[in-house]
Amino acid sequence: APSRVAAALAALLAGDEALAVRLALLRFPAGRPAALSVARLHRADETLQRWQFKVACWADLPPAPAPPGVAGALRAAFGSLDTAAVLTVLHRLEVDLHVAAGSKFDAFAPADRALGLDLQHLVGKLHR
Repeated sequence: APSRVAAALAALLAGDEALAVRLALLRFPAGRPAALSVARLHRADETLQRWQFKVACWADLPPAPAPPGVAGALRAAFGSLDTAAVLTVLHRLEVDLHVAAGSKFDAFAPADRALGLDLQHLVGKLHR
């Protein structure tokens, strides 16, 4: 129902969750209407929080360059301004057990500077 989506959107924008709305909108390919739903906004908020936590954890580990395939895929997606493709690459990289954490940080950090999601928000702030 549109009223539920509007209420969820208003609640997110009223708090500190405007970045989750940005993430939800970035998932839609350019030139296509964004069909937001309460579930999509909720998933975007969960993803944002998870990525902020993981990026902070990865930042504490030894640095390593992003894998060439990942770096190339990100360059191609950014080159065509395909934010949905960028997010797909990041989602796959997040769960790839064969990529070192430092490499993940090396890919996420510059992608975040372009996407503006403040994924490094928790870097240096986590207490272990």
